[in-house]
Amino acid sequence: MKTKSVLFVILTMSVLFTACDEDHSVIPSGNVTTVNKTITGYTKVNVSGPFSLYVTFSNTDEIIEIEANENLHEFIIVEKQGDQLIIQLANNVSINGGNAVLNVYVTTKQLDAFYGVGAVKIQLQNDLLGDNLLVELTGASNFKGFVQVNQLSAKITGASIMDLTGNSDLFNMEATGASNLGGYDFETNDFIADLDGACNIYLTVQQSLDVTAAGASNVYYKGSGVITDQNLSGGSKIVKMD
Repeated sequence: MKTKSVLFVILTMSVLFTACDEDHSVIPSGNVTTVNKTITGYTKVNVSGPFSLYVTFSNTDEIIEIEANENLHEFIIVEKQGDQLIIQLANNVSINGGNAVLNVYVTTKQLDAFYGVGAVKIQLQNDLLGDNLLVELTGASNFKGFVQVNQLSAKITGASIMDLTGNSDLFNMEATGASNLGGYDFETNDFIADLDGACNIYLTVQQSLDVTAAGASNVYYKGSGVITDQNLSGGSKIVKMD
């Protein structure tokens, strides 16, 4: 009898744990609402999932506004971990059908790193000014805005896109998997790039270019920059446009 009871408990617990591991599918409701949060003390933002992030820099205000379908708010995680602001959906939650709204508006003082995974859209609402900036994108993510920094580092993969204006002293870039940097309106003095897999880069370079490119990846540049080192293969090329 005791053996049967123990087996029943084990079986019940197994069913419960299996249920917890299953995906939770949610159809977005038609009503869109906004939830405000106050989180401070972070310098980096890490976004996962199909969120659109809008960032405004302010010397005085710090606030986070989450605009989403009313029934999705309970599944949205916005929290601080170390020096990072984490924005993501809860584990095993998927959104199916309907018109999903997942917008996060962040007003903060300064950020030095952005991480976007899985069709994330990041847009700067005003100018980002600073010393160093890191942008890492993967899975068809997008970063757009004006950046003025001493050193910019970018790692983009999986058909991700950066659309920049502004300038830097040094721009160090890694790109793979049909990822692109668009626009001659971003200018750097020195450009170091490692590209692979049909990436296309458009920018203005005023001093030097050091480019490794493979798999039909291309750099199109304007400005007075001089190619100091190049390692090109698989139909890749560097093209001066003016």
